[in-house]
Amino acid sequence: ARILKPIGALVIVTDSEANIRSRSLTRYFPDILDVELDRYPSLETLNAAARQARLKCDIQEPAEGDIELDDAFISKLEQKCSSAMRIISPEAHRAGMARVREAQEKGERWHSCYTVLSYSKDE
Repeated sequence: ARILKPIGALVIVTDSEANIRSRSLTRYFPDILDVELDRYPSLETLNAAARQARLKCDIQEPAEGDIELDDAFISKLEQKCSSAMRIISPEAHRAGMARVREAQEKGERWHSCYTVLSYSKDE
């Protein structure tokens, strides 16, 4: 709060547990679930830290969307575009890629979701 301008805002895009559990990344690569849950603080923890810093949460909303599982996107997954993919075993990555390719054949889409938090000074 001490560094925000009077009408300033702090915006955080993060992953809630619900986001992590519902996104395609952990659906197709289930070994990533625990990695992601350990990496991100809960929304309650973030909001408590904000209150301690004299900030109030004005907005907490989802940001999500789906994209086609096209060859270009699958190529990025093959290259482990997500940092969490670099932590799982090669076997887990191969199994996940097989699930992704199967989903592509079925015409499924890749689901991404996050939570947007906007804080302002709590006067």
